[in-house]
Amino acid sequence: MDDIIASIPWSCAFDDGCAAGWHLANYWSNEDGTYTIDSYGDGDHETIEESDLPTAQAETQAWKEYQQYVAREGKDPLGEFSVKTSRSAVQHWQARFRNWIGSSENGLIFVGAKRRGQKTWIRGSDLPVPVRDYLALQRQPGANGVWTIPDFKTEKAFLENTENAQRRNAEIWINFEVEVSTPRSEKRTIQELKTAARKSLKANA
Repeated sequence: MDDIIASIPWSCAFDDGCAAGWHLANYWSNEDGTYTIDSYGDGDHETIEESDLPTAQAETQAWKEYQQYVAREGKDPLGEFSVKTSRSAVQHWQARFRNWIGSSENGLIFVGAKRRGQKTWIRGSDLPVPVRDYLALQRQPGANGVWTIPDFKTEKAFLENTENAQRRNAEIWINFEVEVSTPRSEKRTIQELKTAARKSLKANA
């Protein structure tokens, strides 16, 4: 049975414009009795001798050097530390729709949406992707680039099948909640990576 017997992080020193700077070399013991190394984790194996296998001490030292790099730079190119780079929050939104000349073919037209408590209505092209996806909006071709909701081609169908939908004059408004993920502060992420790496170094000292 083929199996990984050692994993060694190593630095390419950003040679040839490499953006990562670090790679994970996996050493394999194969069913036919041979040994191979996959230096970049891309499935490209090179046959090696048993004497080329790293010792346990070498593996420990390699990981120590990688942890020192993360603790110093606040970067984790191998993804070894579990640090959140984004945060999710449930947001409350309102959206407006109305009938138009193209409703029977393309669905009701999207007028705008805004977060609860805010005054500015946002166009379809400027909406956060999770909000646009939740509403199932589709941009129509043409110079105007209007957004519609193809699932509902009549106001009656929209009102009967959409939760919290209500008519307001010539429009239909809905209130809804959607989970939106936003990037965390890069400075905070870097600091948490450094802290996690230092804790790991201390635990393995």
